[in-house]
Amino acid sequence: MYDGRTIWFVIRGIAGHPSDLLEWEFVVRNKIITQLQIPAIAISYATNFWSVWQNRKNRALQSAKNIKEFSARDWRINIIAHSEGTVVATDALQLLGWPRVEALHLVCGACDSDFGRLGLNDALRQDRIGAIHCYMAGHDTAMQFENLTLGRMLFQIHRPLGLHGPTNVNQMFKEKVIEHWEYPWDTYGHSTCWEKMNMDRTMAGFLSP
Repeated sequence: MYDGRTIWFVIRGIAGHPSDLLEWEFVVRNKIITQLQIPAIAISYATNFWSVWQNRKNRALQSAKNIKEFSARDWRINIIAHSEGTVVATDALQLLGWPRVEALHLVCGACDSDFGRLGLNDALRQDRIGAIHCYMAGHDTAMQFENLTLGRMLFQIHRPLGLHGPTNVNQMFKEKVIEHWEYPWDTYGHSTCWEKMNMDRTMAGFLSP
């Protein structure tokens, strides 16, 4: 599976510390990834609640550039995106016209829950994505806030995926959309999956066939 032509992109959410763009590297240094010698790249950026929607296009363009570098060489691409990173990931893939992605993991997604509006139904119809995994945390206060009127104004997203789960999924391809509501996700908050005590289980779940 990991023969040197499989790449994993990990796209973070809003920076807890915008000055530290390397903060998210802890994910790609996880021991499961290093032990399996999996090529992985962390895509980091700095933003905050007040400007998040204003600089989305630039983040998507930069991410698209990183992804295109490998898709153009026919690498098998996998993406793990968390929170605002799910918006960056889906926007970047749309900009590229949906290059082939083996697995797209949308974790506590701050993106739209509607697969039609996201373009994911079209990508599935064209067989551009092998599987889409959606992870919904049972105590996701960040997505509860995003679903409020103020949250919608700040994030410019209607009905976030991380709160509502995938909606308007083309039923012809529903078997390719896997929802994760069960334990341990039902006990998690917005970023609990990245905590030290949960990291190995989180990464093993992403990387299992």
